[in-house]
Amino acid sequence: MGYGRLIEDNLRKAFAENSNRGVAKKLGGEEGDSGVGLWAFGKRYLISPGALSADGTSADDPEAVVVSLYAACADVDPLIEEPFKSFKDLPNSMPYHGAFAANVERILVPYVERFKGRSEQIALKFRGRVEERGASGDFSILLYPLPKVCLRYVFYLPDEEFSASAICLFSSNVLSFLPLDGAADTAEYTSRAIIRLCSS
Repeated sequence: MGYGRLIEDNLRKAFAENSNRGVAKKLGGEEGDSGVGLWAFGKRYLISPGALSADGTSADDPEAVVVSLYAACADVDPLIEEPFKSFKDLPNSMPYHGAFAANVERILVPYVERFKGRSEQIALKFRGRVEERGASGDFSILLYPLPKVCLRYVFYLPDEEFSASAICLFSSNVLSFLPLDGAADTAEYTSRAIIRLCSS
């Protein structure tokens, strides 16, 4: 299913009162003659008033919708990472806690041991970094699915008493750049992307 009309509407809103330079500043991207370039979901996107491409190919999938939503909604504020917040700490998130846990965190559990061995590769793909210390869990990874959105994934390896588990936390001011549903979708698509990366 294509989402072309929705993407077009978001891009129109993004560029309605902003030049390429203004959009680039809002998004943490790079101004170019034909639009704004940015790294999102491990891909190189080019955003212009009438088109959106990923790695040189026209994009109209769910990830592209989130990128266009980010373009339409992002504030000029800088990213503030700390303190990281759980989804349940975000305003009005209560009705969606169950879906978030299922679609973002529990889908990762079968892969936790594999993630440990490929954590540097995952971090590199999302322009993030591995945190061996400084966060709870057995290991954690900071990922940037969008330039001004940081996700902290905290992983617990299985042992004799407990099974593996995974927690996804959001950078402090994520809602300055995306609405709540967009933030949840960003986390879900990031989780699915790192599963694909480790399953290839």
